[in-house]
Amino acid sequence: MPGPGNRGPRGMKPQVENPGKLLGRLLKYVGKNYGIHLVIVAICIFVSVIANVQGTMFMKNLIDLYIMPMIGQSNPSFAPLLGAITRVAVFYLIGVLATFAF
Repeated sequence: MPGPGNRGPRGMKPQVENPGKLLGRLLKYVGKNYGIHLVIVAICIFVSVIANVQGTMFMKNLIDLYIMPMIGQSNPSFAPLLGAITRVAVFYLIGVLATFAF
C-alpha cells in the first residue's frame, strides 16, 4: 500500500501516462501566443541563476585574494577590496533585475 505522500488531494494517485508528451503539448499551446514571452522568461531565469551563483562563488575569492593578505599588514589598502565588493554588488544587482523581469 503506497504511503500518504504518493496520493493526490483526494487520496487518488495522479494518472499521467506520458508527462513529456503532456509538457510538449502545453508548451506548444502556450508558445503559440506567448512564444517570445517564454523565451524572455527563460533567458531572465538563466541570467538570474548565473548572476547569483557567480556572486556566491566570488565570495571565496574575495576572502582568499583580498581579505586574508590584509590580515598581517600594518597599513592595508582597501581599494582592491572595495573594487571586488563593487563587482559582487553588480553581480547581485543583475540577478535582482533579471528576477524582477521574469
